[in-house]
Formats: sequence, structure tokens, C-alpha cells
Amino acid sequence: MSLLQSDVNGLSAAAATQRLKRFGRNVLRAESRTSALRLFARQFGNPLILILISAAMVAAVVKDWTDAAIVLAIVMGSGMLSFAQEHRASKALDRLRTQVQIRSVVVRDGKAATVPSEAIVPGDVIVLSAGSLIPADGVCWRRRIFLSPNRS
Repeated sequence: MSLLQSDVNGLSAAAATQRLKRFGRNVLRAESRTSALRLFARQFGNPLILILISAAMVAAVVKDWTDAAIVLAIVMGSGMLSFAQEHRASKALDRLRTQVQIRSVVVRDGKAATVPSEAIVPGDVIVLSAGSLIPADGVCWRRRIFLSPNRS
């Protein structure tokens, strides 16, 4: 705690604000978005789909145009359906991320305060209870080890 210039009373609101400016928000970097064209192309990387494409090519080489067309139509239909589902799921996940805000209980100025998890800074004392999400990397202040009653 001394390394982080904090104590059991937590940080002051002013110190937390300064650290938030210095270290930034407690968020993971957003992963790069896959373009729609790349997402569509990825649908055809499945080994089973590649086997079907190969079968269509063999059918075309032996001039069995009907079988080649049917197999390619099935592959394209499958690819388009998979793309549509994955694209829709990606959009829904993005909307959900914007609507959900995780909050955490920290000790600020010696009192428990609820803050958005993005506002947690190095040196904050986080109050955890059963079922709490751990909102950031942290250091255990008091280590207690509980052994199972079945252990000898």
C-alpha cells in the first residue's frame, strides 16, 4: 500500500481524480473490428467447406456442371447464412457493451463509494463481497487461506 501511496482509508477524491488523469480509464483496449468482407471470407475457411469447394472443382473438371453448380450454391448459401448470423451477433454485442456499465465499491475518503469500474485507479481499495466481479488487477492486502473441511 505504501508503494501505491494508499492506506486502508483509500484514496481521497482529489487523488483519485489526479490518478485518473495520469493513468487513464480502467478499460481494456478495444479489439480491432473485422471488416464485413473479411468476416464473409472467413466463412469459407472451414475444412468441410473447403472439401465441398474441392468437390465442386472436381465436378467442374469432369464437366458435371449440374453437380458443381448445386454444391457451389449450397456452399454460398451456407456462407451467407453464417455471415448474417455472425454479423448480427457482433452488432448485438456492441449494443450490449454500450448499455451495460459495471460499478464497483471502493473506499474513498475513508467511506465506501460506488463508482463505475472504469474510474478505478492504482491505489484504490476495492471492497469485494460474494459474487463481486473483480474490476481490475490488484494486490491482495490481507491473505487468508481457507482449507476444505475434507482435507486432512
